[in-house]
Amino acid sequence: MGSYTSTKNKESDELKFIAYWEFNPEDTDKVLSKYVKMAEIRKKPTDLYPKVLFPSHYTGPSEGFLIVEGDEHQLANYTLFYFPEMRITYVPLIDAAEVIEKYQRLK
Repeated sequence: MGSYTSTKNKESDELKFIAYWEFNPEDTDKVLSKYVKMAEIRKKPTDLYPKVLFPSHYTGPSEGFLIVEGDEHQLANYTLFYFPEMRITYVPLIDAAEVIEKYQRLK
């Protein structure tokens, strides 16, 4: 399998997630305004929001994704920050090597 690192932070309950986001094109100015505000907030250390591991990238005109690490409270805060203009769906990143190892132990 090769070397790997867990997607779970060993020091906390934080997991890594792909955060897929989308918004209506007519809300672009509102979303961009919130994005600028979030960039300002992130200039100072904060535990209110998840840590960004891979920044936002567009996959379409008004949709994209980023990769974050955080707990359920940080994800909720991040979602509410962009609400109601942006819809965010979180998909956990689960390390395949860990799943395989656990599966083999359960057999």
